[in-house]
Amino acid sequence: MYRNLGLDLSGCAKLLHVTERTLHNWECGKHDIPYATFKLLRLLNGMELPGESWRGWCFHGGNPRGGAG
Repeated sequence: MYRNLGLDLSGCAKLLHVTERTLHNWECGKHDIPYATFKLLRLLNGMELPGESWRGWCFHGGNPRGGAG
């Protein structure tokens, strides 16, 4: 997910305040990524929006999609 943000391993590790080794361990499945970190990366990637009022919404191609309709 961090590559979608234009980050490399080092840049993502700095953003998340973890070591590159920790990030590598998450990527290869050696350790589970913490839920809060996973949610943050999803938010930064526009895959979901925070809060109950945004449930079901996401961004696709830079445009909001979803909702109750």
